[in-house]
Amino acid sequence: MAALALAGFKAAPPSKSPVGPIAFEDFEALEAGQSHEFVSPALLTPSPVPTPRRPNWVPCRVSRPRKDRFELRAEDGAFMLGARVVGGVCYVSTAEAFVASTRLPLPRPFADAQAAARAAPKNVVAVVAPREGRNKAPVFELVLVSAQRGRAARPLCEVRPSSVWCDRQGAELRRLAIALPESAPTAHYTHDWNSQPVRARRPPSAFSPQPARAGPRAEDDATPAQTAATRVALHSKLPVWNRQLGCLSLHFGRKRVRASSSKNFLVYTAEALRDPKRRDDAEAAVFQLGKLAPKTFALDFRHPMSALQAFGVALAAFRVKHSRGVPRISRAEAEPYK
Repeated sequence: MAALALAGFKAAPPSKSPVGPIAFEDFEALEAGQSHEFVSPALLTPSPVPTPRRPNWVPCRVSRPRKDRFELRAEDGAFMLGARVVGGVCYVSTAEAFVASTRLPLPRPFADAQAAARAAPKNVVAVVAPREGRNKAPVFELVLVSAQRGRAARPLCEVRPSSVWCDRQGAELRRLAIALPESAPTAHYTHDWNSQPVRARRPPSAFSPQPARAGPRAEDDATPAQTAATRVALHSKLPVWNRQLGCLSLHFGRKRVRASSSKNFLVYTAEALRDPKRRDDAEAAVFQLGKLAPKTFALDFRHPMSALQAFGVALAAFRVKHSRGVPRISRAEAEPYK
């Protein structure tokens, strides 16, 4: 009987997960909390709200060994996130080996970050990609890779670049307008660990409770003025002309930035920029990206940004140079951000 039972046993069909088969080592990593298909709360949760005694800055460093490779590390050298750029799309991973990996997707044109996230390869937890906004202006979006690839994920961050012409310097100054959602997930899985095949649901019985239908969300049909109320607006401060130095300058906090670069940004909340005292204080900022040495930048952030959002903003800042259609704003529009 046992032999007959073994002979008639049929193995379960292989997993049809879009990221490939599930190995036994992946299950062990999942139980240990070290799986690369799991985004830990440390990367998604913002730092505590700052107080006068505790500013709660999170100092990090971004290294760029090549133009298409990025690494985010803590000040003690601990690896946090890595990214590769393929065809204008930044693929973000929690695996340190991903930065030097040769197994990358082929360059493909995507309409937005959501389309790129649905086609993302294994070990990729998020993507940063541009889409066309008004007047074909680029809008960079940070989107988590969902375990259900057919499901559209809402962006964790939106970055709208623009430029202002400076007559004295004879160059364009870059500006970033950032929008963050008020609520973000605290933990996220990018892999569907259920290897069982999906069975067709039976029609509900007349005596069984009817499930509530998931209708269209109010946010999907909301106007831009309504959706702006549910987001956190951030803006980068523009540099000002320094007569003593004879160049544009931007004061960073805690002496973290040591070299000039077009990729140096100091980001404040919209409320802080409207306050004359706070916008002149570098400690009132919530994000700063500045050059430390060749191929190394300081990346400091705090509430309301998380590590993944800060890294996404930094990737967008690096990709602005390679984008077309960046709008130029007038001096009157740029005045509140000086």
